[in-house]
Amino acid sequence: MLNLERRCASRITLQADATLTLNEDAWTGTVRNISPDGLYMVFPDTVPVSDHQLLQLALVSEIGLLELKGSLAGIREVSRQPTDRAGSPPLGLAVKFAPLGAIEREILGSLLDELRERPVNLRLTGLLIPRETGDLLLEVSAQGSDTTAFTPMTSSTPEAEEAAPTDRRLTSRGTVSIPVLIRRTCGPAAGSDYLSAQTIDISLGGISLRVTAPPTSLENPVVLQLSLPPSLAGRAAQAASSESSTPIAGTAASDCILTAELVWTAPANGGKRGPNDRPDTFQLGLRFPYLDDAARFRIAGLVAQLLTSSEPVEQEASIQPLVSESLECRNRQGQRLALYHDHLRQALPPSAPTVIISPGYGETKKEQIALAYYFAANGFRVLRYDYTNHVGESEGDIQQSTLSGMKQDLTAMLDFAERTWPASPVTVVASSLAGRVALKAVAGDRRVSLLVLLNAVVDVRATLVAVHQEDHMGMYLNGAARGMMNVLGFNINADHWLEDAIAEGYADLHTTVKDAEQIRTPVVIFAAENDAWISKDSLRTVHAALRSTVKPLYFIPEALHSLHENPRKARAVFLQLVDCCRKQFFIAPTSADIRQPTQRVIGLQSRLERDRARAQRQMGQAELVEFWRDYLDHFHYVVNVHDYWQLLDHIYRLTAVPNEDTLIFDAGCGNGNFGVFLMVNQAYSQRHTSAFLPSPLTYVGGDFIFNALTQARGNFRKASNEFGGQAVSALGLPAAISPALALLNLNRRLPFQDDQFDRIVSNLVIAYVDDPLFTLREMMRILSPGGKLVLTNLKPRPDLSQIYRNFVQVAERAEEVEEARQLLQNSGKIIRAESDGVFRFFDRQELMQMLIASGAGQPRIYSTFANQAYITVAEKNGAVYAASTGSGQSAFEPRVHT
Repeated sequence: MLNLERRCASRITLQADATLTLNEDAWTGTVRNISPDGLYMVFPDTVPVSDHQLLQLALVSEIGLLELKGSLAGIREVSRQPTDRAGSPPLGLAVKFAPLGAIEREILGSLLDELRERPVNLRLTGLLIPRETGDLLLEVSAQGSDTTAFTPMTSSTPEAEEAAPTDRRLTSRGTVSIPVLIRRTCGPAAGSDYLSAQTIDISLGGISLRVTAPPTSLENPVVLQLSLPPSLAGRAAQAASSESSTPIAGTAASDCILTAELVWTAPANGGKRGPNDRPDTFQLGLRFPYLDDAARFRIAGLVAQLLTSSEPVEQEASIQPLVSESLECRNRQGQRLALYHDHLRQALPPSAPTVIISPGYGETKKEQIALAYYFAANGFRVLRYDYTNHVGESEGDIQQSTLSGMKQDLTAMLDFAERTWPASPVTVVASSLAGRVALKAVAGDRRVSLLVLLNAVVDVRATLVAVHQEDHMGMYLNGAARGMMNVLGFNINADHWLEDAIAEGYADLHTTVKDAEQIRTPVVIFAAENDAWISKDSLRTVHAALRSTVKPLYFIPEALHSLHENPRKARAVFLQLVDCCRKQFFIAPTSADIRQPTQRVIGLQSRLERDRARAQRQMGQAELVEFWRDYLDHFHYVVNVHDYWQLLDHIYRLTAVPNEDTLIFDAGCGNGNFGVFLMVNQAYSQRHTSAFLPSPLTYVGGDFIFNALTQARGNFRKASNEFGGQAVSALGLPAAISPALALLNLNRRLPFQDDQFDRIVSNLVIAYVDDPLFTLREMMRILSPGGKLVLTNLKPRPDLSQIYRNFVQVAERAEEVEEARQLLQNSGKIIRAESDGVFRFFDRQELMQMLIASGAGQPRIYSTFANQAYITVAEKNGAVYAASTGSGQSAFEPRVHT
């Protein structure tokens, strides 16, 4: 167990003015304490900072001025005081000083000695170093010299369009009209009389119906009988007959019996009758919380087919200028490739250029929507696709992935474009590892008129070393079998992958240079300045080897390997990229008239494709339980990872547990890691501050994996003995917390009373539930007025190898490295499931939208977990849910595992 003492040196308490500036904005606050290692400041307003952000500091005192560099080591919220104004709580920022020189240490030591002896007039000013420099790109001359040109590409996207699509259900719905029978459940006709209805739209989570009779006799649960046409039967053949749903007399084999929950009723069309509407026509909204596997698969098959359309599903999107057509083709080995064709709604001339977007390793066509829409909005035909033997919708499994297989699929896309639009010139845009594949493909294929590389890997062996801190390719060459292993975030047959990379000439910088020397096609290269995967020197070597006379190279300041972290910077790159392609094909001499797709249009299509992927990758309940049981069985070592402990500490600080009787619910507690962390912190507080709690905090952890709860119980017992029982008995104090564990399902109504819990925590869980908005609303229902909700969620396409690298760099034993490697391999299961659409990692905008839609008050979002996750905190305002469902459940209704 780790020592939770976070102070490396004693701190001196003080009250000194502090000012932070970022660009032209400034915030004033107070320095609360300082030590030789850092300081702690509090600001009454929210400051737009992120974990590990750099600062330039100046301490001004009677002694003089001391300039220091530092970084943000912690972001926490401070409990409000009665005198604080309403709004977000004050923000506390812990700053860690960069290593000091001898003179700086001497000056700082003198200042601290003065502060210990007497009050000193001290003032701090700080300059926040921005994480991105806006829309500026640095262009290296084509001759490869050190001369650079500054290329500003200003995004004109209005801020109002930054928000994700507004929708109270936050899910894509397929419009469909299917006859429905609704069984009445009350009144004299209960069980023998049925309401006739027609579907309006349907999603994985629910359905909208139109009825021609008042729905006053309906009570929950509602039983529906859908008469599915044969063409919309979905996955019925794969699922057994329903056991939980009550059958309706006379059902046919093609009928689907569903148990649903009535959520809302309303007059049709808001009370405005159409020419064919009867006066008593109503609309009903129902959700599906009780589907068994048979019904789930049938609904998923129906929704997947409805979401496969060249027309946007959302009604208001029918006037959008861009269209995405779902298509497929075959590679030369006969495997099916799933692809999208994005284009303007109006017909394009035969000579309009075609852009083929090759996704990066571990990415799907869905991640390329924004880039594709920038091209499509400016008159290009765009093809984006999923590789075979990869994640996504194409045939094959990623365990058998190879670089030569990726090249074969790119060749198949070139064949498809040539057959479909023979007069159209072709551009290939490839990112990350796909860039290395594209270099080899273009070296031997003259059909490509322009090659664009985005953060392209040019030295595969060096990239593997940078990511994994081990030379896997070198070990394989020396005869060491690697077996099934995590490679760049995904679990694959590493021996097969490495053998292919070596045999087919992808292995190192030397082979890349050889391919570059064969290329005569114009090449445009964009490279991130702070890319941990790619050496800039290697990139310059490849750039110099290109034989094309047109080969601009752009460095993206302060950017990382994946551009999705900075949407504003990504838009700047997309604009520059479109501008380069237009000039190449003589479409326009300047970028002044480049059209930008709205964020709303991109968001709608992203959500549609994400929901379609989910519909196609549904797990049965037994499969889901086995997935999480296996995952959590291999998750125990994570408690030894420093970044994970920092994540738990971040949650603990934002939760701000008061030193009084408090009820805390841990939604999706897993092995009980946060509960143990809470127990240890409370015991530590009692041991070192003599704080006395009149009664212990009550912690309730809930999960649907029984094995995980058993593990959590053992972890609590061990922690209680080590940090609670011995220390508490020595001090004569009561236990720090009283834990209880509940077997429950977050996809159902939570079996707790309204306004019951003072704090709710949900750590890395919300992405895995069926209906995140419903689960959030349930959390808000059981949260007491004024209580806090703190939840975390991995960012889209997280680089968990960063956490692995951070750990390996400080690991002292080979056993630790091996445990970390197994943990990374375990995380590959989650990353693959997210790429396949089974799970959903939400971006900042989506999280904010869901929190607001759930009724959360004043939601705030910060970065955490080595910048690979978001942490959100919100309050429940007033008695918003006091008269909500009225379910009347008593406390701890599920089976309690104490």
